[in-house]
Amino acid sequence: AQSVVVPAGSTWKYMIGSAEASSPIDAWRVLGFSDGSWASGQAPFYYEAGSGYSGNTDLISIYNTYTTVYLRKTFTITDATNVASLRFQGAVDDGCIIWVNGVEMFRVNAPAGDVFYNGSAPTADQEPWIIDQVIVTLDQGVLQEGDNLLAVHLLNQSTGSSDLLFDVSVSA
Repeated sequence: AQSVVVPAGSTWKYMIGSAEASSPIDAWRVLGFSDGSWASGQAPFYYEAGSGYSGNTDLISIYNTYTTVYLRKTFTITDATNVASLRFQGAVDDGCIIWVNGVEMFRVNAPAGDVFYNGSAPTADQEPWIIDQVIVTLDQGVLQEGDNLLAVHLLNQSTGSSDLLFDVSVSA
């Protein structure tokens, strides 16, 4: 039986991609990173300059200025030995990279390798991308008992992109 560990519409910590989230570049993707200076917001994260998207946390301030947003969400696992996979469902416009405890789970419309704060999604052809029950089989040790971290690098295709959208639920 699966249980929802991150419901859609959850509250996340987030940082607009005006600079790298951390040094080294991957430090923000793990639980021990201090995100105390980051803002808090409820998903869906969005802005709309013509698409009709709506949500809870309006990020119109990045329109014509920035292409990325960093997101962090802590979730709890009570028995990590009984979790063999995670199921992701949601929507993203234009792209994202998703990690759990620093381990990459998958990419949606994102370039290969490290993507920097001023990176972008390669295309805006399909909007939104539906994350429809993406199931990721976990290697031993990815999840831990207690707190775990879901990290997302949200990418827009360009600073002038007319919209942005992100929300996801995760079941274990």
